[in-house]
Amino acid sequence: MLLAAGILQLTGWTPVNAVVTLFIAALMVWGGWGVVRDTVRVLLEGAPAAIRPEDLTRTMEAVGGVDEVRDLHVWTVSSDQPALACHVTLSADASPAQKVLCQLHDALASHGIDHRTIQIETREEAHAEPPW
Repeated sequence: MLLAAGILQLTGWTPVNAVVTLFIAALMVWGGWGVVRDTVRVLLEGAPAAIRPEDLTRTMEAVGGVDEVRDLHVWTVSSDQPALACHVTLSADASPAQKVLCQLHDALASHGIDHRTIQIETREEAHAEPPW
């Protein structure tokens, strides 16, 4: 605004106030857009932009003893805290479930996911999801 006052004083060009005001408003919109986008993503529990569910599935299926990862959901708890929920089916020759679960937690931590809910199943006790 001091710049606008100086230009007005030197040149007498009165539209300078409107030009500077529009410039400042544009800077505020440009700077605030990221905050608005992240807030909407959190409120709508959207998937984090930087995390691809396919990559998470591949990472989890690479853990020894994991046969299948299904019904995987990733959402945003806060702008810097993603969450995950899924079903994991273990193979018949898998290590104890708790050991596999710890390995899955470590694998997901490498993707920045520290809040996770994983339902462990074996092939015999796996159940289909409801059709809805």
